[in-house]
Amino acid sequence: MARANFVKAAAKDYPEQGIKKGDSYYWWKFRHGGKRYSKTMPKQSQLTQSEFLSGVWSVEETLAELSMPTDLSPADDSQEERERIEEAEQTAREDWK
Repeated sequence: MARANFVKAAAKDYPEQGIKKGDSYYWWKFRHGGKRYSKTMPKQSQLTQSEFLSGVWSVEETLAELSMPTDLSPADDSQEERERIEEAEQTAREDWK
């Protein structure tokens, strides 16, 4: 899992990411991949390249963001996400054999 680094003030512009000189931002880098930038703190699901872990953590993040018990639309999305994760896990188990 990558570690997010915080920069208080950008030394130069990063126009592809919408970061201007002087803006604060976060960056992280995977072992085999380029740097990623964000003006907001990255979520845990963004800091992994594992599809399985990314899916699990995105479900946890979605459930944590539910503000009211009557708001079930994100919960429906998390059900679909859970099913997708189960399929990915089953595929990974079959590939392991």
